[in-house]
Order: sequence, then structure tokens, then C-alpha cells
Amino acid sequence: MTVGCKQAIELAVDTLAKPNANILLPKPGYPSNLIRSIFKHLENTFAIFIINPHNPNGNTYSEAHLKQLAVLARELGVMVVSDEVFRWSVFGSNPFVPMGKFSSIVPVVTLGSISKGWSVPGWRTGWIALHDLDGVFKSKNVLAAIKQFLDLNSKPPTVIQVRDFLIRTLSVTL
Repeated sequence: MTVGCKQAIELAVDTLAKPNANILLPKPGYPSNLIRSIFKHLENTFAIFIINPHNPNGNTYSEAHLKQLAVLARELGVMVVSDEVFRWSVFGSNPFVPMGKFSSIVPVVTLGSISKGWSVPGWRTGWIALHDLDGVFKSKNVLAAIKQFLDLNSKPPTVIQVRDFLIRTLSVTL
């Protein structure tokens, strides 16, 4: 459990990446530039990061596309980190397919939060889930690093901060 998905992203990057590591991020672009950019400066890359469904356009990746992505990540020797915060906000005919489905191909980290899908902004409840059938994360002491990160970086949810502010303010004015 994390304090929102933002902390889950910080946790994934801080605990899984080596210093000065690269992260491959999706962005709109021209197909002719894609091949050139994919195979440039990959020496210190630790992950391909995707957002599925994508915000703000709600686009979801097809199952075939996600499988191709998993195979590419395996070939590059990197994991896939999938931000799935908007998984409950899918519109149209493309169904949401979780990236964790392809953890038999490549290690996958999924990130989530209840704020968007359950209409509870401010609750700041998120998570990070490791999908790792081959035990790669276990062999690299990732769980110990995650525990240490959370011990050192605990941040109170916004709701608690607002509550404490109101209590202080009301007790001063009474």
C-alpha cells in the first residue's frame, strides 16, 4: 500500500532503478522515429513504463500489443512498469487488459489507486504489485528495498492533513 499512485511511482523508480538509469516512456510520435529512438542509449535502461488506460484520452492497449511489449522488454532485458490507475474508467469497445497477464514473459510491476476509479480523491490510497513468476525481484532484494523506502518516505494522506489542519484551526478560534 502506498500514499496514492504518485508514491507508488516514486517507489518503483527509487527501488528498482540503478543510479542514472533510463526509463523508456511512451509518447505520441511518428512511426519513422520510433525504431531510431527505441535502440538508442539503452545500456542503463531498467524498465519500459506504460500508462494503460492512458490519461487523458482513455486509450487502452490491445492484448496483442501488450504481449508484443512484454516480448520486447524480455529481449531488452528490462521489466515493464504499468500505471493502471484508470483501469475502471474505460470507455468504448477496447477492453482493459492488465499487464500482469504477461508476467510469464517478463517481470511486471503494476501501479494503482482507488482515487480515480472509485471517486474518492484525497483518500490517497495506492499500491504497487509485483508480478514475477521467475523470482527476479526476490533475487534482487526488491521487497527489502520497498520496505526500507516506505519506512523512510511515509507521507500522510491529504485527508489526514486536512483533518489535522481543521482541528488546529478550530481549536485556536474556539
